[in-house]
Amino acid sequence: MEARHGDMLLSPFVCHECIFFILVGHPPNVKFHSDNLLVSVLKRAISDGLWSRARSTVKQNMNRVIANLKILNAYGLKGPYYDLGPTPEFDVCGWECAVWMLLDTLGKGTY
Repeated sequence: MEARHGDMLLSPFVCHECIFFILVGHPPNVKFHSDNLLVSVLKRAISDGLWSRARSTVKQNMNRVIANLKILNAYGLKGPYYDLGPTPEFDVCGWECAVWMLLDTLGKGTY
């Protein structure tokens, strides 16, 4: 796996330990099964978010951003893209919902 130029435009990256701390309020403790499970689910959610897009989709979006910035720059505008700064100390990306959906897939199915 490798990051692709433009991935950051489609999905902001936050490490699993930071998300864990935001959701639970303390760092993960490897001695607790529940913490280990949540870390695994968060890693999966991050991976799904980044890798659910085809390389061509990422490239097309990056090309659109570059084209938009050229047009805006011609008029002295900087564009709507900016550094979001540090991650807020609360869930702004729907991580709890993602955790719930992934944990739900671990349940018993009906066949």
